[in-house]
Amino acid sequence: MKKVLTKVMLVALMAILPLSFYAQKKQTKPVERYFYISAEGGLSVNHTDLADYGFVPSFSDPYLFKNFDGKLGLGYQLGKVIGISAKCGLGTLEGEKHGQEVIDAAFVPADPTVAYKGFDDGKLGKTKFLEGNLNLTFNFTNLFFGYNPRRVFNFIPHVGVGGIGYKAGEVSKTTDPTVIYAAKTDREWALTVPVGVELNFNLARKLDFFIDYTYTWMNKDNLDQVKKVPETYEIINDMYSALNAGLRLKFNKKPCDIEGMVPSQITMRTNPEKLEEKDGKVCFDVIFNVPGEYFEKEAVMNVTPTFNYQGGQIELEPVTFVGEKVKGGDYQVNYKNGGEYTKPYCLDFVPETGMENGKLVGNPMIYVYNGNIYSNQQEIMKNAYFVQGGDKVIADGIKYVAPVIEEPEEPTPPAPEKVYESIGKVFFEYNKSAYKANLKQNKNNVKSILDEIASNEEYNDVLIKGWASPEGEVSLNNDLSSDRSNTAKDQLNLGENVKVSVEACGPDWEGFYELLANSAIKDKDQIANVLKQIKDGNQREKELKNMMKVYPKLGKLLEELRRAEVFVKR
Repeated sequence: MKKVLTKVMLVALMAILPLSFYAQKKQTKPVERYFYISAEGGLSVNHTDLADYGFVPSFSDPYLFKNFDGKLGLGYQLGKVIGISAKCGLGTLEGEKHGQEVIDAAFVPADPTVAYKGFDDGKLGKTKFLEGNLNLTFNFTNLFFGYNPRRVFNFIPHVGVGGIGYKAGEVSKTTDPTVIYAAKTDREWALTVPVGVELNFNLARKLDFFIDYTYTWMNKDNLDQVKKVPETYEIINDMYSALNAGLRLKFNKKPCDIEGMVPSQITMRTNPEKLEEKDGKVCFDVIFNVPGEYFEKEAVMNVTPTFNYQGGQIELEPVTFVGEKVKGGDYQVNYKNGGEYTKPYCLDFVPETGMENGKLVGNPMIYVYNGNIYSNQQEIMKNAYFVQGGDKVIADGIKYVAPVIEEPEEPTPPAPEKVYESIGKVFFEYNKSAYKANLKQNKNNVKSILDEIASNEEYNDVLIKGWASPEGEVSLNNDLSSDRSNTAKDQLNLGENVKVSVEACGPDWEGFYELLANSAIKDKDQIANVLKQIKDGNQREKELKNMMKVYPKLGKLLEELRRAEVFVKR
């Protein structure tokens, strides 16, 4: 039994170590490392030859609640999963082995009427021991469910090496001649291998309560003075266990708690309060106000003001605030007093683009300083542990007075020019331009378009525009949108009496943003903001593919963009 348990312990240790390092590497939340001291006490359990139970103790045994132990410990949490601890303590062991019938045929007497007993009632008196060990601990809860230093409950196995010094108590020796006893000494020493598991409860940031069960193997067989017994009963090396409850006091510094830095406490306003256009420019100051006793000393905050309007988006220069223990950034914030910072900006005003109805917003992003200060929020998301504040409106609209232009006498207005209007769409599969009539979205599409054109003789000018969903490379999407418009033209086959033009529109980013805004996808505003900040088309499409892994519902939106749309002049 001992050999099997030892192999299981070694295999488990070899499996735990690489998994633990992997878990620490993958997590981005900063780790809290700390020293701690512990005190514990409880029941010690005898698993020697002179005990009436084996690996698992029996609660009916009268000796179970007679043996006690206590330990003091010192440890250090190395990372999010692995820790190290040293423990030393005192305890007692007693036990009794009642006679049992021998099953091994070698010990059965010739007379079948005689019931042979492998043991008479052997009894071990109170044995006092002193032990010490060094252990590796593994926080399985952090390993499998993600790192959280404030988690209430943790499951923590441990394994170690150590030693024990003991003075065996008096033994009531059996009359069985096959049982051999060791010579009693004043004090014996042995090597030990403790393996156990701890159920840990986080009572406060510096205080834990735990329940620990540890099973300890010895390299000697005379803890109970029994050196050799019949093979049916023999425990080759003695063992003992302990079921303890205890408290742990942690000496860890206060962590950088960015979760407690609610971004709504940051106020932003403009001077002048109402933005105004002058000589084609909109110039203003943004005044950032940070309250006192708010900004953590190892925190960094990036605020990127953005002017959003119907015709587009203008991203302004970001402002970086840092805590007292961080060097760099635009403004260092005193924790106790807070502070105020003013940043000047100027925009080029373009009439008739909807800028007068736009909004100036700021999106605070707070992260824990890790040795780097990042220039944009995309880099923060890739490299740091952060919290996002969401868009906060700084200013609403721009005051604009259009110049008065004397208009000449109006001539007779010409007849209104006909404009193109959509009468239907043809949809395509991902990365394909071949027409599929059995595609769910194409049900009766072509027939409906042909019927519409046939029912109106005035429809003799048709424009077919092709689009691609934006998750592919720019050049491939341009070619794909061209092929789709030509496929739709061939499929409709309108004849020589109808003028048909085709146009390749490439990836449909505007359509994607409109579908995203009307969707129920979580974090849709954050997704749009990140994508709009990326200027390079191919890089933006790669980022969209990465986001589709986190938000699978984005793929359903893209299906609506793989199309050719038919327009007629009315």
